[in-house]
Amino acid sequence: MQKQKWGRIIMTGSTSSRQPRPRRVVSIASKAALLNFTKSLAGEFVRDGILVNIVNPRRINTHWPERVAKMARESGRTEEEVYAEITKDIAIGRLGEAEEFAAAVAFFASERA
Repeated sequence: MQKQKWGRIIMTGSTSSRQPRPRRVVSIASKAALLNFTKSLAGEFVRDGILVNIVNPRRINTHWPERVAKMARESGRTEEEVYAEITKDIAIGRLGEAEEFAAAVAFFASERA
């Protein structure tokens, strides 16, 4: 990449790197380290035409329908109540979609980034 004066490095992180939650110490520490590692690499290689970014998704709607149903059964709440609880801190008010995450990664990998 340095020889070509062009490149893209894209890391997958988590919002937990900035918003720590209880009972996830090892995961959160590793995500915070990855965030700072990415920032360091970005500063080191930007003059070589290499962009380094990190995409930090909150919650992606993959296994969540089953998980919400299970959480509702176990807690005696409705699925709607559980969904409202898990999305209350998400700015867009819903789970992200895998296609949205992929589009962000594709943009950072492109020449337009």
